[in-house]
Amino acid sequence: MSGLYLANDPDTATGGSTYDDLSDPGPVAFPGSIARTPPLTSSQVTAGENRTNRNTEGRGRRGNSVSLPWDARPSVTASHMAYPKITNWMIARALGAAGTPTGSAPAPVESPYTPLQSGNLASFCAKLVRDEQTDDLYGCWANTWTLTLPNEGEGTFEWDAMAKYHEVTTTASEPARDNAGYVDTYEIRTAEVFDGPTGTDLIDCVSSATIAFSNALKEDVRRRFCAGKNVVQRTLDGSVYRVWYPTWNALGPQTMNITLDFGSPQPTRELDRIFAAADKLVIEARAGDAGTTPASDDMIRIEAGQAVVTEGGTDPFNRDGDHYSSYQYETGVDDTGADTTITFSGAAAVTLT
Repeated sequence: MSGLYLANDPDTATGGSTYDDLSDPGPVAFPGSIARTPPLTSSQVTAGENRTNRNTEGRGRRGNSVSLPWDARPSVTASHMAYPKITNWMIARALGAAGTPTGSAPAPVESPYTPLQSGNLASFCAKLVRDEQTDDLYGCWANTWTLTLPNEGEGTFEWDAMAKYHEVTTTASEPARDNAGYVDTYEIRTAEVFDGPTGTDLIDCVSSATIAFSNALKEDVRRRFCAGKNVVQRTLDGSVYRVWYPTWNALGPQTMNITLDFGSPQPTRELDRIFAAADKLVIEARAGDAGTTPASDDMIRIEAGQAVVTEGGTDPFNRDGDHYSSYQYETGVDDTGADTTITFSGAAAVTLT
């Protein structure tokens, strides 16, 4: 038995569950309603434990005393093929600010999202089952994600999240899986990329693209931990141990970087890099049939209000004449105050519930 299970945190309105009343061994129930059971390429849970030691004190012997548990900052990472069903769900939670959907079934429905400026992200719970071991993480906030659209295969999606509590148990049973909807992925071969003042000038012959977003969630212990809260006590082999878990997650400076690869030199983009010329950059990537009337594909539209080439260029000269190029963009706020908008188009709205 193995797999990843994701559920909406029932206390998401307060930024994720609080665990002030944890007792030995910390009875926390994983939500019964599973939101996503995505196929996995890989996944890992990091306990993030920190320990103290007393190696500066002398006890009449040359050896050190053993280290002691102090706090833990758990996190989870996962990678998948870029199925809209999991990609849209996680990107929405990473951005956090839902706009008003437009359209109604059976026509395509568009769901816009922008980065949250204040308040709490929609938190979720993650259960990773690896044979006999089950890791449950609660109060998760999406920290970073990367959507890769390569030129030699289907798109991939990676993400990581920071959690507020982590339990490890022996696997007793596994939730029911829902494998429907994981068929087509976002891909470069049907994608279109635009730039220019209004983001409507088609960029010809993009060969691959990578979009990387970060919430830069804060790690500062003063911001995340509160005295008297979320201290878990366990008795192991007759001894009592305590571990302190975070009370808060907190947003940092959000960033999005985009890399575009080309099969030839790009003098226009080279000039843009030299002069730091800012344009609106738009990427529209499609997956399979969305099942709408009229017919349409599942689509993600990534709009950067201002994008500036910061790195990249054309490959060094070679006599074979294959001179490829690659350019990295950083994105920022435009004159209207908008920075990033990501819109999902499909048969139903993408929601945070």
